[in-house]
Amino acid sequence: MSRPTPPDAPSGPQRVMRLAAPLLALALAASPALAEPTALQARERLRRQWLGHSLPATAPGLAKPDDAGIYDLTRLSAVLPIDGPRLPDRGRFELTLEVLAPFGTVLPLVALNYAPSRITLDGRELAFDRFADSGELIIELGVEAVPGQTLTLVMDVDLAPVCDDPTGCIAGGPFLHLVEIGWFPLSVEFPLTDRFNVALTLEVSGGVGVAAVGARAPIERGPGLDIWRFETERPTILPALAVGDFTLLDARERVEVYAPIGAGPTAFALGDLAEAVAESYSRLYVPYPFSRLGLTPISSEAGVALGPQANILLPEVFYFIDVDDPVFETVRQTVAHEIGHQYFFNLVGVLDAEEAWLSEAFAEYSATRFDAEVTGAEAHRRTNSLSYLYGVPARDDAPIYGQAVRANPFYFEIVYLKGSSVIHMLRQAIGADDFDEALRAYVRAFSGQLATTPELEQSLTASTGQRVSAFFDGWVRQAGFPTLQVRATAARRDNDAVRLDIVAEGPGPRPYPGEVPVRLDRPGDTSAFVLASLTGGEVRAEGQNVQRVVIDPELTALRRVRPEPAADVDLTGVVDGRDYLDVRFARGLAVPDPAFPDQLDVTDDGVIDEADVRAVRAAFGEGW
Repeated sequence: MSRPTPPDAPSGPQRVMRLAAPLLALALAASPALAEPTALQARERLRRQWLGHSLPATAPGLAKPDDAGIYDLTRLSAVLPIDGPRLPDRGRFELTLEVLAPFGTVLPLVALNYAPSRITLDGRELAFDRFADSGELIIELGVEAVPGQTLTLVMDVDLAPVCDDPTGCIAGGPFLHLVEIGWFPLSVEFPLTDRFNVALTLEVSGGVGVAAVGARAPIERGPGLDIWRFETERPTILPALAVGDFTLLDARERVEVYAPIGAGPTAFALGDLAEAVAESYSRLYVPYPFSRLGLTPISSEAGVALGPQANILLPEVFYFIDVDDPVFETVRQTVAHEIGHQYFFNLVGVLDAEEAWLSEAFAEYSATRFDAEVTGAEAHRRTNSLSYLYGVPARDDAPIYGQAVRANPFYFEIVYLKGSSVIHMLRQAIGADDFDEALRAYVRAFSGQLATTPELEQSLTASTGQRVSAFFDGWVRQAGFPTLQVRATAARRDNDAVRLDIVAEGPGPRPYPGEVPVRLDRPGDTSAFVLASLTGGEVRAEGQNVQRVVIDPELTALRRVRPEPAADVDLTGVVDGRDYLDVRFARGLAVPDPAFPDQLDVTDDGVIDEADVRAVRAAFGEGW
């Protein structure tokens, strides 16, 4: 697993080599098991694996690449011969760049996993030096570069992609893919953030299937040769392609399903799913931003699904999971996440790994919104919140934004799961309709651009008229979450009232904006909902006894609930038989079960088990 570049990364050629780590780093480290895994937990771990990629590391404090530097890469056209089931080992690059500042007659580029054999400019052959140990390519232009000038270089190259990380590259077997930084020209100053339009022409022999980023042009056929053309509709940093034993099984107006040989109805179900997700996000944000949405199989050994522009790469196993299998729920969530990247990463770009939550958290937030639309429930969102709350030890926690999370062993739980939960909390704080419209305005404003966390904050404030700086300072730039210490006092004069004193304690931000929903359960399965202030207050239910109080039943805020005393799990002010029975019947629930009611976890160990029953029984016995 590749690790992000530390903040004190070296400069110069050594830094360039480190920056060229694979773009999508597999994150398979599992959280400590809290109990015997349930089927739900097993599926959650599988989903965690499939979504376990992250943005590359870059040097801290980088400016936006199109606003600075000596040149800006604007287009890469590559012609790549593919002979049978193998990745290309040679090709021709046509690289276009715009000169932003004078740099004399010497043009520096990064050439990590390709070696030019010939470079020309306007038909004139150029001298060059390539330093294999550093990846630097120094080209002698013969003339001085002038700001505003456009240069188009043509390179004949030998390709040697490094496939030691299957996440970004697998070079052997029936399914091959290349989604890795370094096999194409990169900017010296901004190797991982300089986006450009990509056109890939794949000259294919041997009858294998191919797919790539962007829109697909008509196929040209010749004797033993097929020519496929793909071209991105917006700038990208991922000229990705896949080769393998697959075929275009299902071509619709927008969605194209490339499927392994022998794939059955699931392949068509994946196409239906992709269409549904694209339609959902078109309503949620802006119309789907590309003319095509391809689904392409890659080796399951990659361990992840990937979301390059307009072409989702899915593990082969996805095509053979029956839609009635409970695991298909995980497939649905994974596909929805990757299509979320068509908006957050491919449409609204992300500057570097410090800003990764703007990509991963928003893609996961999108998946939870789609899941709620399909199921009519919030289980996906709740599972994400609980998996973070009970999966990340306090000593390992970190803010979702910034340097500290980059090499964190719980990167997935913090950036993906907490990050998506924080977005839901922000939506609640602003107001659902206002937030949805503000997020649409943000997507429209930054379409085709790179965005930063301060720009998101400013955009939301401008759209809603609400200052969100306190929320961002507490939940985005700070680690942790509060624990709500709740003491209930029963009214002895009449039995229809209970007083709750709620105090937020511990590290981390306070729930926003300072109130939490409370459900009051009464006989006859009737309930009332009120808002309780974190500074305490009296909550009264009229006419009937309050038999149970549940703090924030829908887990709308990231928090832990701890009754005082711990055995008063019903929060009625007394420890009695109902507390004992509720914990007894809740045994076996464990994170990340979305039904997990943390008030019943008397021992605060992340699982409701016999120890909790004993604790309540002991308190019950002492009190009566």
